Amino acid sequence: MRFLLIAALLLTAGLAGVARADDPARAAASAYYSKGLELANQGQYEAALDQFANAYTKSPHFAVLYNIGQAQIALGRPLEAIGALSKYLRDGAEQVPLSRREQVQAQIALPEARLSELTITTDLPGAVIRIDGHEVGTAPLFQPIRLAAGSHTVTAKLPNGAEVVRAVVLGEAEREKLDLELAGAPPPPPAATTPAPASPEPMKSPPPPVHVDEPLAPRGPAMRRTAYALAGGGVLAGAAALTVYLAYRGKYQDWKDGGAKVPFLEAGSPQYYEQLRANNRLAASLTSANHAILGLSIASGALVAAGTVLFLIDRHARHAAAPTVGWNDGVATLGLAATW
Repeated sequence: MRFLLIAALLLTAGLAGVARADDPARAAASAYYSKGLELANQGQYEAALDQFANAYTKSPHFAVLYNIGQAQIALGRPLEAIGALSKYLRDGAEQVPLSRREQVQAQIALPEARLSELTITTDLPGAVIRIDGHEVGTAPLFQPIRLAAGSHTVTAKLPNGAEVVRAVVLGEAEREKLDLELAGAPPPPPAATTPAPASPEPMKSPPPPVHVDEPLAPRGPAMRRTAYALAGGGVLAGAAALTVYLAYRGKYQDWKDGGAKVPFLEAGSPQYYEQLRANNRLAASLTSANHAILGLSIASGALVAAGTVLFLIDRHARHAAAPTVGWNDGVATLGLAATW
């Protein structure tokens, strides 16, 4: 995509003056970065983000932050995108051209305007406040917390272990206040103590073992029914895999068409973000469908193979157990062959 190709040129230009051919860290960063570009242009933004993060860890060049921010936008994570793009402008400073700086500032302003603010108050100080599992500070909090619109879980935990959990739902650009009453929160129950083991009783002589001859596998009709059931299940799994493939074949073309539209949309516009999110949803859906098809195909082959093996075992057992006729002094005798 256009934004990724531009960032690639920036990174190349930025590293040209300082990178050395024998620098293993920069070589590793370049490999991660190239892989991230490839994945992003395929719409696999989550995987691309991991590669960009690895590249920045190996060699923290400011140009990588641009691509990290774009991937976060495509994944619908405005707070993370704002953080990455703001750091890109700070670290790049005068190395970022004026036109690019204005473009990134516009990209930051749009999601910033949609962020919500949550003011959290408590009746007791000292509680550790977490939002969606991330610590944001210790009560009292003197500043509102900026959050993306949607559902969030707020947890306040006192030093004695007492804890209060609340769920909040925020709309775009909404300002909310949450009052947490901690005075009546019960402390956690004491940890259960493990009782000391009782003195062992004297061992008694075990009863003599009872030998029971059991077949290693179901015989006769039971085995045949199991074989047919396994083979039938395999056929159904194969049919399900084919159904999923046919259902998602058209969505693959939709994903390709959507990716082709992105370079022609204005970067930072609502249509630009909506198209990126739509492409990301289609990519995730297609990935899940591929996993389902692969799993169903493997299950189909395994079930059909298991059913076939049981059928052959049963067939062999029935032939071996068939009545045999022998002759003893001219008199016909009837017996059964032993099978196990």
